[in-house]
Amino acid sequence: MRAGALADLGVLVPVVAVYALLRGLGVVSSDIGAIATGVVGAVIAPVVGGVVAGGRAPSAPLTNGAAAAGAAVVAYVAFRLVDAAVRGASIHLGTIVILVMLDITLGLLGGLAGFRAHRRTSAPGP
Repeated sequence: MRAGALADLGVLVPVVAVYALLRGLGVVSSDIGAIATGVVGAVIAPVVGGVVAGGRAPSAPLTNGAAAAGAAVVAYVAFRLVDAAVRGASIHLGTIVILVMLDITLGLLGGLAGFRAHRRTSAPGP
């Protein structure tokens, strides 16, 4: 599970950091940057984490995929809460709940994909 969570964060953190840097420099002023960051952060990162976790733990790939995505999203939410407190911005609870549910579901699906890929590569040949 740890490797999956690190893979998830390994995709998420650089994307969020680049977006924050570009937004701070004024390079990204439209919402397209936020949308692209959101798609990568909420869709691609948990799937990648789930694939890694599911492939490494074939005895319980769905659980490990969901747990990896859950651990990564909890770390992200904690960061966002601190960020919002520092900036004096508000955070909507509904947004956090939906993000957590979506990430865990996608991590679970990634775990299934990782398990299937692991099973396919480790199966004895004909």
